[in-house]
Amino acid sequence: MTAITIIEDSGGTDRTMTKGYVMDSGGTDRLIQKIIVMDSGGTDREVFIYFSASVNSSSVYGSSTGAASSGGPINTATATITMVGASGSETYAWTLTSFNRGAWTATAAAANATAFTVATAFADLDYTATWLCTITDGTNVAYVSVNATIDWFDNR
Repeated sequence: MTAITIIEDSGGTDRTMTKGYVMDSGGTDRLIQKIIVMDSGGTDREVFIYFSASVNSSSVYGSSTGAASSGGPINTATATITMVGASGSETYAWTLTSFNRGAWTATAAAANATAFTVATAFADLDYTATWLCTITDGTNVAYVSVNATIDWFDNR
């Protein structure tokens, strides 16, 4: 179990540690991903873990063209999440949080990489949606939000 790590600053105020750095011998700051201490009984205890998610693009786009007033399905580019401080046993859950029109789905709703799809799109309308991915390893939780846009172009 990961504990909340409280550190006292130089003014005597308790601060919650959310991210930490150490300087290596070359003078470069390095992100601390985990702190483990030994308790009085000789057992190692994890007191801090940096668990963070980032996505390759916060906006993804897809479009298609055809000789019709509508078409589909149309996919966006893929959004891919990268984790820091993860154990390798994390789970991913993509949830549609808002959209302006269309029937949206995630192509891989339980994966770190997914595209988003509109089943049928009509010409001259933008289809927009916001997706939230919740990532957890059973103890820690991180969130990533992605905006998706899809267009259909009638080339008649």
